[in-house]
Amino acid sequence: MYQNIRLREHSDRYCRLNREDMIYKSLALLALVSPLFQPVQDDTYSLRYKEVVGDESLYDVNMDMEFEGFQMSMSMKQKIKVLKVEEDGAYEAEETSLEGTVKVNGTEQVIPAEEPKTNKYDKNGKSIKKEGEEEDEDPMSLLLSALDEVDPEKPVKIGEEWLTKNKMVEVKAKLVGNEVYDEVPCLKVELSGKVIGEGTAGDITGTVFLRAKDFKMKFSEFKLDNTKLDAESPAGKLAFKMVLKN
Repeated sequence: MYQNIRLREHSDRYCRLNREDMIYKSLALLALVSPLFQPVQDDTYSLRYKEVVGDESLYDVNMDMEFEGFQMSMSMKQKIKVLKVEEDGAYEAEETSLEGTVKVNGTEQVIPAEEPKTNKYDKNGKSIKKEGEEEDEDPMSLLLSALDEVDPEKPVKIGEEWLTKNKMVEVKAKLVGNEVYDEVPCLKVELSGKVIGEGTAGDITGTVFLRAKDFKMKFSEFKLDNTKLDAESPAGKLAFKMVLKN
């Protein structure tokens, strides 16, 4: 409107100056009161990444275990490509375990690459079993899967905590704040809790960095001390780390 008034060819100088003065004062008043009408900035975070068809991720995966009389270190790469995303957020992905190495009690050997496998997940990233496929009862697999299920049920603010409990773990998570990891702006989440599965035990600590722009996991590390995978096994410790490389 301001420019239109100035461009009117038939306005006399007096009228134009008065109109400009009125517009200036109106704009100044608007600048003073506009913050009162601005929507409140949403400072909450869902921390849930939305999968995208065609998205490819390459991860470095490392795991270390130490129990009485047994030590193991594993290092490998894993590639994941999203093939399909449903309207409700469930998705299908092709997963490929690439070549890696494993060292058991000092003896190292190569882990050969595997053929790609297609798996389905619900909107929370929980594996959907294929028809006729039995539930995985391996305590290590159950434990690692359980640690993936710590997303908040609703958006959270920086400094807020939430509790996740399933049949294997009870974990308290806290959104600590913004932090740069590997030159990528991220949100940092810290975890602490216990292993509570039948016949199991352990103390859990962990750190997760989620990309600030979309909440995709950039880095995750879990450490478990005084860990028992079943009632008869001796206690030991476990560390698991996963880093997004692309």
